Amino acid sequence: MKFFYVILGLLTIFGSSMVQAQTIKVCMAKGHPGHRVSRYVLERVYAEAGIDVEFIMLPNKRSLVTANNGGCAAEVSRIARVIRKFSNLELVPTPLRNIKAYAFKNIGANVSVANWGDLKGLKVAVVRGEVYAAEATKGLNPTIVDDYPALFRFLSARNIDVGVGLNVSVIDALSHTALRDKIEKLPTILAEEPVYHLVRKNFPQLNAKLNTVLSAWRKSGRLMALNKEAFRLLAANKI
Repeated sequence: MKFFYVILGLLTIFGSSMVQAQTIKVCMAKGHPGHRVSRYVLERVYAEAGIDVEFIMLPNKRSLVTANNGGCAAEVSRIARVIRKFSNLELVPTPLRNIKAYAFKNIGANVSVANWGDLKGLKVAVVRGEVYAAEATKGLNPTIVDDYPALFRFLSARNIDVGVGLNVSVIDALSHTALRDKIEKLPTILAEEPVYHLVRKNFPQLNAKLNTVLSAWRKSGRLMALNKEAFRLLAANKI
């Protein structure tokens, strides 16, 4: 029995050393504003944990698929439900922040959306890889677009009635397009959920180390402060 605990202790130490010795690759969606905020926070979390990190830019859904298949050790941030489908990943238990989703329409369009049910009968578009939107619009035959600029182009061309997206992502993307004066956010929050950093299940020591930092920073208020700082830099186009 003593021998078993000695071996277990050595494996734990060895695994911890392996995490610290290697550069951890984290997949993220290229150009996604929410992921840019998460990256800003996580760069500091990894540094505090003494772990080198490299962020790999990929299309939104491919980021999840690649991490799940082992191309990265982690994925930058998602809602909890994604691990039902991408089962090789698990949540770092402390959430990074909450996200809010809204419906968006052309200014002046006679469209009112107060809940997901109001989308029935409308032509709707969602961004590929955003699981909350895909689940909520299942059965509505939504148009799937690659990114937020494409969402705005479909709205502007009147190919759709409503686009569904995350507030920070839409505001950031609109700030860099001539369509910003033609599209408006409807007032009701359609969804609000926490987002988490995801780590592959074969990196339990990594998960534990990151959660130790995130939990402490959440209690101290540093995590909230970092998110606010990241949003401010995002608005200034500095991250």
